[in-house]
Amino acid sequence: MPKFLKASLSLILVLIIFSSCNKQKKTFELELPKVYKDITNIEAYASCQGPNGAYRTVVRSQSDASFEFRQEFTYRDAPFHGIVTANNEGFTIDSLGNREDTLSKEVVEILRSHEFHKIHIHPEYLFSNIQYQSEEGNLRLFKSTDRLGNPVVITYDQKNKWIEKFIMKNPMDIAEQIEIRYSYAKETPYGPLARELLIIQGGKDEFTFHFDSVFINDQKITF
Repeated sequence: MPKFLKASLSLILVLIIFSSCNKQKKTFELELPKVYKDITNIEAYASCQGPNGAYRTVVRSQSDASFEFRQEFTYRDAPFHGIVTANNEGFTIDSLGNREDTLSKEVVEILRSHEFHKIHIHPEYLFSNIQYQSEEGNLRLFKSTDRLGNPVVITYDQKNKWIEKFIMKNPMDIAEQIEIRYSYAKETPYGPLARELLIIQGGKDEFTFHFDSVFINDQKITF
């Protein structure tokens, strides 16, 4: 084969490889503050407002993945008090602390989605296969799946290293979309932590959470 022909083929091969490399999709990871890794136990108290009125929410997240969830309402008598174990078994608790009804896996996932601070600083706790999808200005979009295999979209603020919102399916009705928007953060010794958030369910029902007290690793965080 003539030398000039060999050189031409080599050049074409280099151009093909270069073009192929340029067409490869960009990949990014969620880069959150490293200090978040020091957070194990989280206890959060929130004043909430929904379509039916005001209520209080308490979430106690433990390092072993167990947690306690409690809500008390101004518009109905009975509170809701639930426990989810490290093995993902959920059940309700009566006023005397006795175990009552077993919770379905769908209800367990709804309760876990209320571990707002934990999933915000450790999204891999609730979501798997987190992959970069696209970029919109300062925001990067990641896709993921919840524990039931439903799709999740994570919107990430790359400038502030902050998850802006989660978009997920309602485990009880996957035709319905739920957005969790972290609207306000406060800088703390453990990095920025959410003080306020908004939930939009089904595109219309809004629920606000204002965290007036949060304990990190048993240390009270002053907002």
